[in-house]
Amino acid sequence: HGAQVVIGSRFIAPRMTRVFYFWHKMGNRLITLVFNLLNNTTFTDIYSCYLLYQRSLVPVESIRTRSWEQHGEILSLAVGKAKVLYEVPVSYRGRSYAEGKKVRPSDIFRVFYVLILTRLRRVLDR
Repeated sequence: HGAQVVIGSRFIAPRMTRVFYFWHKMGNRLITLVFNLLNNTTFTDIYSCYLLYQRSLVPVESIRTRSWEQHGEILSLAVGKAKVLYEVPVSYRGRSYAEGKKVRPSDIFRVFYVLILTRLRRVLDR
């Protein structure tokens, strides 16, 4: 199909998935909404962390973040150059904090900052 970016979505999966923490799901949807507004896309789940992209779209030296927000930065950079994007269903079993979940509600602010900054970088680099 000539895909340059393929992202997995837990929300379009045809099978059952483990119930999320309510506020984590709402945070994920808010992050995805902001991403879609900034990038004119219609993804349903940008933080599934299932992402394939052509390496030529995102040179390693262009990545500035090193933490949880890095996924959003890479996806934003890839989407800015890609012409063919796909979203596919993925199965998912969410973890509890006791099982090793590390993301915290405060992480959302760093993600917003990086998404906005990365979009501005792309606009200014034109």
